[in-house]
Amino acid sequence: MKETTSGATVKEKDLSVVKNLIAVKDSMEVVYSKNDETALLLDQLDESLKFLQGNGISKDKEIKSTNKLFSEWTNLKKLARDVKKEIAPLCDQESKRNVAVIIKHEEELKTFIAAMKKRDFYRYDTGRETSLNSLSTVNTEIHDFQGRTDELKYNAAKFEHPNAIEASENKIAEIHNEVTLMQSLWDHIAECQTIFKGYLDNTWEETKTDDMEEECKKLERVLKSMKVDKRCNAYIGILEEIKKWLKFLPLCGQLRDPSMRERHWD
Repeated sequence: MKETTSGATVKEKDLSVVKNLIAVKDSMEVVYSKNDETALLLDQLDESLKFLQGNGISKDKEIKSTNKLFSEWTNLKKLARDVKKEIAPLCDQESKRNVAVIIKHEEELKTFIAAMKKRDFYRYDTGRETSLNSLSTVNTEIHDFQGRTDELKYNAAKFEHPNAIEASENKIAEIHNEVTLMQSLWDHIAECQTIFKGYLDNTWEETKTDDMEEECKKLERVLKSMKVDKRCNAYIGILEEIKKWLKFLPLCGQLRDPSMRERHWD
């Protein structure tokens, strides 16, 4: 009880500091949350001592200690009621301030997402290595937003508006998801480009156009199944590359047809 009493006492505490206000509020709320449990324990202790005393087993010292505990608990409950009344305006003020900060934080996240959409990893000509470096930078930047969000979430829960932070959490989840999707897209782009380079390095005798065409169709299916923004330049760029190969390979197949004769090349 001494610790809770000390925590709930507002004397000589600067309650304009949020962490101090939260500490006092937490201590005060402990009294309310533990009221039934503590009252039951004290009653059980009192009844046990009375039973022992009634059976000729003297427990005067323990009874005095129990009476002291009852007194301390009564005083602590009164302190909690007084503190609750005293800090109510401060809690209300901090709650409104925190909501305003959360709204501003959400707007900052929206601005960040809008700016992110213009970054180089959305352009096909950027290339995989540079794009992955840029995406890594986004992860570093969003880490700072995450830390701030966690802090605001903690305060939101303490000042009884936990749902206020949900929109910001959703925005951060959206950014993480977008980064993951773009990383997957660039991995697929790299795979496509490696395969296409292999096609170009093939000798004419090694060229199996039917297999290559089927492979390109599979690459196209995988690409189209991705949940990335289909309007982004990186997606459009690799899709166009795949389509070029799907037009080119059937022509190669015709040229490799056994019915082709040397006169057809003239």
